[in-house]
Amino acid sequence: KGMGSLLLNNMITNQLNNRRNKMILEVYNDKEIGRNKMDILQNQIVNLFSSKGFKETPKEKITEYAKNNLVSNTNGTKIMTFDPKLFIEKNNNEMKNLNTIGKTYCCN
Repeated sequence: KGMGSLLLNNMITNQLNNRRNKMILEVYNDKEIGRNKMDILQNQIVNLFSSKGFKETPKEKITEYAKNNLVSNTNGTKIMTFDPKLFIEKNNNEMKNLNTIGKTYCCN
């Protein structure tokens, strides 16, 4: 595991343990912000977060509140939402780091 992966696991378990199970991620399209070939590309970001329980979600499926708080109002981003059960399914070794509150989001 790389440092980014370890950092994400720590951040996610902390969020779950503190009753914050709803998370949204907005990933810019590479051309939208002028990423170069040497930069981390959108598909790499999406793949990392997919392995941490995030899944691509059409904008039509998120709440109006979430839509109104997106950074980009165009189609220049991909939206990913967090699924706690998917996080544990893909990172079952993190169960030991969840408190009783965090486990309720992942195991019910």
